[in-house]
Amino acid sequence: MLTRHLVRQFGALSGANVATAALSFVALAVLAQRLTPAQLGRVVFAQSVAATAFAFLDPRLEDAVIRYVPIVGADDPVQARLLQSRALQLDLFIASIGVVVAVIVVAVFRPSSAVAVPTLLVLALVANWAQAPLGTASAAFAVSDRLELLGWLTVVMSLGSTALAIAGLFISGASGYLLGVLAGNLLVTCVVGVVGLELVRRSYPGDGPRAPLPAGLLRFTAVSSLASSLTTATDRLPLAVIGVVGGPVMLAQFRVASAPGRLTATAFSPLSSISFPVFSRALAERDVDGARRHLRRVVMMGGMLAVGVVVGAAILLPSLIPALFGSTYKSVATAATLLVVAAALRGLVVWSKVLPLALGRPTVRVIALLMDGAGLLAVTATLSGHGVVPLAIGHAVVAAIAAALWLAGGTRLLATTSDFVR
Repeated sequence: MLTRHLVRQFGALSGANVATAALSFVALAVLAQRLTPAQLGRVVFAQSVAATAFAFLDPRLEDAVIRYVPIVGADDPVQARLLQSRALQLDLFIASIGVVVAVIVVAVFRPSSAVAVPTLLVLALVANWAQAPLGTASAAFAVSDRLELLGWLTVVMSLGSTALAIAGLFISGASGYLLGVLAGNLLVTCVVGVVGLELVRRSYPGDGPRAPLPAGLLRFTAVSSLASSLTTATDRLPLAVIGVVGGPVMLAQFRVASAPGRLTATAFSPLSSISFPVFSRALAERDVDGARRHLRRVVMMGGMLAVGVVVGAAILLPSLIPALFGSTYKSVATAATLLVVAAALRGLVVWSKVLPLALGRPTVRVIALLMDGAGLLAVTATLSGHGVVPLAIGHAVVAAIAAALWLAGGTRLLATTSDFVR
């Protein structure tokens, strides 16, 4: 059965994620109305290249924080606090280096083509590095069991950052939009970081002798960071490929078509955010049955949500797409529906993002992501020159295969869960 706490957490995070995605949806609609398809394609290309580079260069420390802070904090609250704060400090340091390197690289090579604009690339790269510490900062809410607070805080911060981006667009076009995104990312990172540090301090009070860090922490951090990077790259790299192969107009069309699917994905993502600390705590206490019960709840919630969003998309998108983005993009409604189906299929197995990590088996996640990413890139490179609908069909097929493999493989992984709990 679903617990009230789980439902409240899901409601807060899902509401926050949907609100954030809806605001992003609105920002994209305003961009589509204010810019030509070619200009929009260049903005999307800059953001996708920046996100892909950021994914591979920025170490993702949040998974290690969520897994190990509860384990360490059970015996040594001082070490738990230090683990989270030092992870945040490391993220801040790396972000500072990343900004400098990004500016130097673009200034030296000055990539320029029909889809690549150096100024937009610099702004997008710096905006990405401005939010580098956000994952670690948000992890503090998970280990403090305050994900509801994170949800409401995210809504407020998203309103402010979206307003900054749209204001920048009206003031200075594409460059102003990316400057507004940069300012919004800085705002969100600062607020979430400060609040998160205070929550960890309150959740792990007390002093005492320092205990050694758990064995395997560094290896887990490295492999889980790779998994997180691959997740982001799998999402963003295909957009860069579309821009190179299909050109800026094709990229603009696909980005508009993918907007409802991205909104769908955010509706599912709270299930993984909630599940990671639950799985980690249950397995740390050797409560394998508790982990299995939670998984059943997550699958049930995901299935109900998937049916609802697919039916809603099929009914609404043919009229909603041209109404929001303009008649120029009316032809992408079919592709948008197919990409919602793809997002719903991935939502059914959203728990696959965190269960291998909670088990201390991040390599399983990395292998799955490599296979998924290879499939998406192959489909994207092959079909980008054939129109947005064939490309959307290809993405839906890859999503269906990935979901089927996880449903089959996940059952086996659960059956052998006790082998990994020592």
